[in-house]
Amino acid sequence: MNSSTIVFAEDLPGSTIHDRVARGELTKLARGIYTTDVDADPVAVTRRAWREIVSRRFPDGVVTDRSAKWAQPHDGFLFLASGRSAVLELPGLTIVSRKGPGPIEGDIALGVGVHLASRPRALLDNTRATRKRSAAPAATLTRAELADWIDHLCAIDGPNLLSTHRDASEALAEALDAPPERVAALNDLVGAALGTRAASPGSDALRARARGTPYDQSRVTRFELLADHLRDVLATHPALPADAARRATLPFWEAYFS
Repeated sequence: MNSSTIVFAEDLPGSTIHDRVARGELTKLARGIYTTDVDADPVAVTRRAWREIVSRRFPDGVVTDRSAKWAQPHDGFLFLASGRSAVLELPGLTIVSRKGPGPIEGDIALGVGVHLASRPRALLDNTRATRKRSAAPAATLTRAELADWIDHLCAIDGPNLLSTHRDASEALAEALDAPPERVAALNDLVGAALGTRAASPGSDALRARARGTPYDQSRVTRFELLADHLRDVLATHPALPADAARRATLPFWEAYFS
């Protein structure tokens, strides 16, 4: 039994699609793509069904480039490599496909007809230089973003596995049509994380790791969010002259009991 709520125009006669839309049995999501879940938020439908849609519209598509970092749509965009270049606009999601290799060894199946780039492939794919277009982000991570991601991978996967990823990326260069300069760029960033090369400007996290003083990027982000929230919800107290003596020791007590 098929439990899918997605209907593709090629699966039914055009007159049937037209009649079901007119009767309120189908809601159009995009050209040739409909849902039977007419009472649901179309954005929620897209969020649930993006793999099915990718597998039909971009057979053997591979989630890669900047989307590989999250392994799913992020900030309303999904970037793929598939057999064709195209942009598909859906409620709450824009799918951007470039013509590139389909699944190769190491890529992970996310469902029938759609894969996630392996870590080595994702790293090498993100050395491609791309530009931001209109409201869409650049298809690949910037060098600074890639450096931050590599620092994060070094923290969670460990230096040995990161080194393995680097070596596997180099072995995939021919299959991914990656020139030597892109392989060298990835080697520089991974080498900085491993402490064998100097870190290039752009990533504070990677420079700190190269110096031997790495820090947790996620925790820093949480502290920044907390600080922003506290600034929004807490009133500012005036610095009264009478409180001068108290203010001199207050930071100590706050640090001591935190």
